[in-house]
Amino acid sequence: MSYETAVARMYTLGHELAHMPSQKFDLAHMRVLLGALNHPERRFPSVLIAGTNGKGSTAATLASILRVSGVKTGLYTSPHLVRINERIRIDSAEIGDDDFALLHDVVERTAERLVEEGDLPWHPSFFEMLTAIAFECFAQNKVEIAVLEVGMGGRLDATNVVEPRVSVITDISLDHQKFLGNTVTEIAHEKAGIIRRDGVVVTLPQQPQANDVIGNAILDLNARAVSAVPYVPAVSPGSVPYLMPNIEKPLTPEDVEDKEKSKVTPGGLISRYPLHVMGTQILVETPLVGRHQLRNLALSIAAAEELGRQGFPILPKTIERGIRETRWPGRFQVIPPGSTNPSTSSMWPTTPQEHGRCGQPCPLATMAGRSRLSLAPCATRPLARWPRFSFRWRSGSSSRERITRGPRRPPKFGKLRSVLPTTSRIQAMWPLRSTGRIV
Repeated sequence: MSYETAVARMYTLGHELAHMPSQKFDLAHMRVLLGALNHPERRFPSVLIAGTNGKGSTAATLASILRVSGVKTGLYTSPHLVRINERIRIDSAEIGDDDFALLHDVVERTAERLVEEGDLPWHPSFFEMLTAIAFECFAQNKVEIAVLEVGMGGRLDATNVVEPRVSVITDISLDHQKFLGNTVTEIAHEKAGIIRRDGVVVTLPQQPQANDVIGNAILDLNARAVSAVPYVPAVSPGSVPYLMPNIEKPLTPEDVEDKEKSKVTPGGLISRYPLHVMGTQILVETPLVGRHQLRNLALSIAAAEELGRQGFPILPKTIERGIRETRWPGRFQVIPPGSTNPSTSSMWPTTPQEHGRCGQPCPLATMAGRSRLSLAPCATRPLARWPRFSFRWRSGSSSRERITRGPRRPPKFGKLRSVLPTTSRIQAMWPLRSTGRIV
């Protein structure tokens, strides 16, 4: 089977959440499929990361730290930006086309046999298939650890068949309410489903409802809680600015406040601040900017330090280097990724302004659920001329219902579905000044 055929057959399974009966969310079916594959998920240790926001950033940073520490690391994330291969990586390299096609064929034939024999009531979903392919890839390549991002929820997610060395829970808010519940409490119960009895869970204080659920789950399961609070830098109006232009070479902790020693390069912006980790002061330099990313980074560091206690060769210098070498495209580049829940939208008022302080253009796009798209510039002088407007359209439809205009008349986007994915058409209608690649 060719790579193109394998990808096409994956997409025939439909969107990951489209038209799925409630009984599809059943880990028993996933375990049957993996059992027929000789349980690849049991052949490598793992870290499992759940939450509403920040799962991918936390996973990417932790995987980078492990990789530069000399640990052969698998990384499984979702969704992808351009190619399905992006979801499965080993030491930052995407799974090859031929390998993907081969593993898809193995998993597909196994799934069809199980359905024919009555061991499975229906064909596995897109996400279940892809998760099985990832596990088989990691097992065959003998990764020393895999960092796994939960697809949705946690308790019944296909990734939750592993026995993680560390469970990580990022910030929780309303998301996927059709499947997870209508309150933060209900959703937190689903996310807390990745906590294991006598296991280790890394998290941060957050909304009271989520704190209660996570805390009770930790107590009920006799798990050990690891707080990432010590790794969150103090950020206040009077604190030293941590967001600054990239430089040609890293500064020492003593140089962090001396901007004259920095030479600006076209590398965009980074967050830079000193931090005490494992008894040593390091200089954190991360390309993932925004105050919300400081929490994600803290979770990554806490998880890395816990893995160090478990015998992985993680040192302060490898944490520092791994953070600096993290690559996670689509986070506050020219057009950032659409936000999928209300709490993500709340992050936009601060991060764009922080970009603006460094004079970087920052037109924004954010999406709440599937019913709203907003584009707005940073409210700073360098971007005062950018238009501000929002679209609303019916869920599942590209028809435009209303346009709310800001101080200037926005460009006419026409059919939203046909315009947004096309970089060249966006540039033609709205002359973006690119500081990075448009995603």
